[in-house]
Amino acid sequence: MMEMSERLDALAAQIPPSSEAAAGEDWDRRSRAVLSYLVELAPSFAPADFEAIPADPATCPNCGEPVPVSRSPYCGDCCKEEAALVRQFRNAVATGAIADEERQAALGQKLWHLLGGGYPRRVALIPPKGIARVIARDGKCMHCGAPATTVDNIGSG
Repeated sequence: MMEMSERLDALAAQIPPSSEAAAGEDWDRRSRAVLSYLVELAPSFAPADFEAIPADPATCPNCGEPVPVSRSPYCGDCCKEEAALVRQFRNAVATGAIADEERQAALGQKLWHLLGGGYPRRVALIPPKGIARVIARDGKCMHCGAPATTVDNIGSG
């Protein structure tokens, strides 16, 4: 049976390097490349780090900050989402499901979102005619007022 470090080495060999996350037309490949950040960091965490979860229910197990409500063990949505991603990543590596490129792309998209980059693949799904219609309709950035050159979601949905 493969050890966790062997699985991470196999994953590192399969996914694109982190440098490919910044540019390119293949959004799934770019999303998979974002995972390389997790693969690079994973060996730096000792197993003891994973077991050192605070026993205090008033403290967030993700960041150690005070928890404002007792309905959740986390201090906020960001910590909750980070912890969920870590659990999903660990489980996918442990079960070998991480070898699936679709799973890699999905986890990469979640990580991209948590790092503050949004979901860039959505932009690739908008047809050029749709972008042109929005730019023609609005003509300027709804956020800053500058002339529009592209589209971005600034609200929900």
